[in-house]
Amino acid sequence: MKHPSEQQSRVFAAIRDSEWFTVAAIAATASVSPNTVSRFIKLLDSVNAVDRVDRHPAPLFMLNRERFESSVKNTYFSKLLKLVDTLAI
Repeated sequence: MKHPSEQQSRVFAAIRDSEWFTVAAIAATASVSPNTVSRFIKLLDSVNAVDRVDRHPAPLFMLNRERFESSVKNTYFSKLLKLVDTLAI
């Protein structure tokens, strides 16, 4: 897996600071494209760290903090947290 990027760290910081969120809301907050947010959500979903509720017009997501913290052993997420701290996001 690649090293986390500054864009991904902004996406994570926006997700971390939100309760329920949409892809569009995080994209606007993090100043990235919705595709970047969608890819990051898929990454979180791969470690079962995001919950989803299908709503109209867009699904809502929430970071499952307990499951995310258990995935921090994952090198990628460990590096991501360090990058977020370094950038003071």
